[in-house]
Amino acid sequence: MIDRTMLVDMNHFSFRWFGTKLPVDKLAMQVVENIQSFEKSLIADRTLVIRDWRGSKFRKGLYPEYKGNRKPKTEEQEDKMKKHFANFGYVDKILKMTFPFIRQEYVEADDIIMYFCQKLKEKKVILSGDQDLMQIGVPQFSSTKGAFISFKEQGFLSAEQFILAKALAGDNSDNIKGLERIGMKTALKMFLKHNINTYEDLGNIPGNTKSKLERRVIEGEEVIDRNLKLVDLINYNAEIVDADDLDAQLEAAEGMDWLS
Repeated sequence: MIDRTMLVDMNHFSFRWFGTKLPVDKLAMQVVENIQSFEKSLIADRTLVIRDWRGSKFRKGLYPEYKGNRKPKTEEQEDKMKKHFANFGYVDKILKMTFPFIRQEYVEADDIIMYFCQKLKEKKVILSGDQDLMQIGVPQFSSTKGAFISFKEQGFLSAEQFILAKALAGDNSDNIKGLERIGMKTALKMFLKHNINTYEDLGNIPGNTKSKLERRVIEGEEVIDRNLKLVDLINYNAEIVDADDLDAQLEAAEGMDWLS
């Protein structure tokens, strides 16, 4: 009986070894052992390793500039990136022989993790330092911080409030442009001031406000609407993933003996 499943965001987790000089066979062994160690320490009965595959067709369709800043800026960076992906092309082959390994073309790991967090009945724990995943509300352990992370630690009262703040602030790491001079902390201060928890609550900001930042929110409906579709993992999941395919991949994985 499975009591808890650990979902590994392999795209984020793999960058623990960015720039490594380990031979690829030793790298693969270290990655596997590292995941097994977290599986034990986080008291999981099984692990699902989840990968991006060719980015997000859904988000690129909405916003062609999405993650457009991810291209290496120097020749050295490009060389390191090529080596990283070459290394993990091999590592992924080893991972597939060790854990259930799930991916879906043109779907990001975040969306697959979101799907399984809704689908699976047992307890879940996410292994990732990606703050986008905090909105799911499942315990999340950051291997880089060595601690559990949550939107509550940043002062947000709910996942909805956290997602809305991301829509206002944008996300530089994903090249999502937000409202000028509004970051997560500024958004939170505004939310607490005007009792804003949901998108509809933005109407609580007085139309005659003299605050330039609050005016930007009132006038930024188009940007906020677009960004919500880009950053909200929950409400658009059914449009993004092929549920039948993910169910079939999981069923196939469950039929294999990973301990032999």
